[in-house]
Amino acid sequence: MPRAKQRPSVATIVSRSTLEQASVSLQALPDKPKEVWSLRETVMLLQDDITTALNRGYTYDEIVKVLADRGIDITTSSLKRYLATARRERGDGTVSRQSRNPRSAKALAVKPASTAVSPTLASTTQPKSTATATQIKRQPTAAKTKTTPRSSSRTRRRAAD
Repeated sequence: MPRAKQRPSVATIVSRSTLEQASVSLQALPDKPKEVWSLRETVMLLQDDITTALNRGYTYDEIVKVLADRGIDITTSSLKRYLATARRERGDGTVSRQSRNPRSAKALAVKPASTAVSPTLASTTQPKSTATATQIKRQPTAAKTKTTPRSSSRTRRRAAD
C-alpha cells in the first residue's frame, strides 16, 4: 500500500516585515463590484417589483415564468419562502396581497358605528343579551351510539354461505 505524503515537520515561519507587507497589500485592494447574486439575494433586490406584480393580480407561478425567461431559475416554493424572508427582514411581514375584488374590499372596510338611534327603530329594538360565556350553559350533546366494527366483504361472504 502506498504511503501518504507526510508534511514537513518544520512549521512555516512568516517574518514581521512580510506580514506588514501583506497587510498593506490587502488594505490597498479596491472595492470589487459584485457581479453575481444568490437567488435569495435576487428576490430581496426584486422584492418591491415582485410584490407589485402580485398586487396587480399575477400569481407566483406566472412571476416564476417571467423570471425564468430572464435567466433566473427559481421554483415557486423558493420564491415564496425567499419573499417571506425578505419581508420579515425588511419589516414588511404584515403586508398582504391586495384584493382584486372591489366588493370584498368594501365588505372588509370598517364603518364607524352610529350612536344615534332613529325614533322608529328605538321603539322596535330590543336590548341585547348581556350573558357571558360562563353564564351560558352548554347544551347536552346527543348520546353516542355504539357502532360495530365493519367487516370485510370476505367476512360477509363467509357469513352468507
